[in-house]
Amino acid sequence: MSKTGLFTLEGAIDLHVHSGPSLAGRPYDDVETAQAAAAVGMRAILLKDHFECTASRAYHTRRAVPNVEVFGGVVLNTYVGGINPAAAEASLLRGGKQVWMPTVDSRRHAEVFGSTGTYGHAGVSLRGSPRLRRQTGITVAQNGNLKSEVKDVVAIVKEYDAILGTAHVSDEEAVLLTRYALEYGVAKVLITHVDWSLLRTLGLPTLVELTRLGAYAEFCATNTFPPAYCITPEKTVAWMKAIGPERCVITSDAGASIYPSEAECLRAYGQVLQNAGLTPQELSRMMVENPARLLGLG
Repeated sequence: MSKTGLFTLEGAIDLHVHSGPSLAGRPYDDVETAQAAAAVGMRAILLKDHFECTASRAYHTRRAVPNVEVFGGVVLNTYVGGINPAAAEASLLRGGKQVWMPTVDSRRHAEVFGSTGTYGHAGVSLRGSPRLRRQTGITVAQNGNLKSEVKDVVAIVKEYDAILGTAHVSDEEAVLLTRYALEYGVAKVLITHVDWSLLRTLGLPTLVELTRLGAYAEFCATNTFPPAYCITPEKTVAWMKAIGPERCVITSDAGASIYPSEAECLRAYGQVLQNAGLTPQELSRMMVENPARLLGLG
């Protein structure tokens, strides 16, 4: 908190940042996003793209903007062959820090938005061929059991001590995946945007149970702000306090043209949550300390 009363992002880390170039029309590119983060004193950002591994993009962005740490990862969508262990390992070998299960190509996403590869009515347009869109999507489980390739990815994530993101899979799949990964020994399981009720409907009791087993719950600014309005600040704070700040991570999920820049989106979210009852210490735990631990930054 500055002397003006404005919440500040000094030392903050954002593990969920969308930037360009991308098939999703991102108004700010990687370098612009990193420059904005550096300008407000953020420590690091992690780039995410539904259609491209961002590990190499992060490398070049770090060279262009050396005063903020930039990381990447891979989403296991159709563009890498779906749940492809080789793609996951290739990203991690190039310095990637998070492996996400399918997002816009998951079956759950297609059920919500009408097809894979699009956000339909959500106000986010994706540019690309109709071949990127299908009525059905990728699943991580079959007959109540995780697929063998999913288990292979889990093993790779553990080996590289990376973050496993549940992404846009169904609630049932997310629970199954989280439980298996934790039992397997993955230390960094992040349940992606637990507050995005358009797609994710895990209740608080389930989240409390999974986080007490060792998972982290991700809360995203864009789910509180318009046009989503998925969750109120007061409910968000109540959930965070029930789960415990030690098991929550605050991110922006910014990058669509309907939102401010990533840095300002995250700053405003911190301000809103503080006004709704979070202490500076709780916010620091979720925006600075926990993300640093997940990235292995200490």
